[in-house]
Amino acid sequence: MLRRIVFSYKNEDDKKEYKIPTKAGLKPLEAELQRIEQVALHVSTESDHQREREATHRDTSETLNSRVAWYSLLSLFSLIGLSGAQVYYIQRYLKVRPHCFPRPTDGEFAALRFSTPNPTH
Repeated sequence: MLRRIVFSYKNEDDKKEYKIPTKAGLKPLEAELQRIEQVALHVSTESDHQREREATHRDTSETLNSRVAWYSLLSLFSLIGLSGAQVYYIQRYLKVRPHCFPRPTDGEFAALRFSTPNPTH
C-alpha cells in the first residue's frame, strides 16, 4: 500500500516583498506589473498545492469511511449469526431437557390465579 507523508511549513516567502530590480528602460508602471505577475504566480502555485492536499485528505477520508462501513456490516452479520446460534442452542437444550422448566398442572394454575394474600401476616 502506497503511503505518502506531507509536511507543511511556513517560511519567510509569505512575508517578503516582491521587488523587481528596475532595468534600464522599464517604467515604474511596468515594474509594478511584473511584481503583480510574480505575486499572482505565487498565489497560483499555493492554490495548486492546497488543491492537492485537499484531494489527498478527501481520498483518505473516503477510504476510512468505506472501511468503517464494511466493519459495521461485519459486526452486524456476526451479531445476527451469534443470536441465531444462541436461539438454536436454547431450543435444542429445552427439547432435550424438558424437566428444567416443568409446566404447572391445571390445579396449580387455578391456585395461582385465585389466590389472595393473607391479611393476617
